[in-house]
This record gives sequence, C-alpha cells and structure tokens, in this order.
Amino acid sequence: METVGEAERAGKTHLDVHCHTCRITKMIPWRLIAVTGDTRMDDLKRRLVCAQCGARPDPDTVTAWAQSDAPGYYRG
Repeated sequence: METVGEAERAGKTHLDVHCHTCRITKMIPWRLIAVTGDTRMDDLKRRLVCAQCGARPDPDTVTAWAQSDAPGYYRG
C-alpha cells in the first residue's frame, strides 16, 4: 500500500505503531491522524514521534492494521 487512501480502501482502519525505546504499542485510528487519503505511507511513517518518550519508531515496524488482522479473529 502506497498511500493512506489505498490502506483505507483495503479495509485497514488503524496504524499499528511500536516504540522500541519505551516498549509501547499503539493502534491509532486514521481519523486521529492529520493526513489525507493521498498521503504516502512512507512520509507518514517518517513523521511519527512517540508521545511518551519522544523517540521515532522504526518505519519498518509501522503497519496499516484492520481488526481482521488480529490473531483469533473469527472469519466465519
């Protein structure tokens, strides 16, 4: 997925961000991130900063996420 819009169209609802410094993982809904649908995921990943410690997460570990990605999600 190249852009936020593509991620949304693919059913992704959140951005999964993990800070390796303070070991916190956050699932941030798209509506809480100040981006538009044409924002490139690479650019968004580089802009992120941990609210707790101020470190930048590794861009390779930041992913678009949907509830259906969760382990144990019922796909009945």
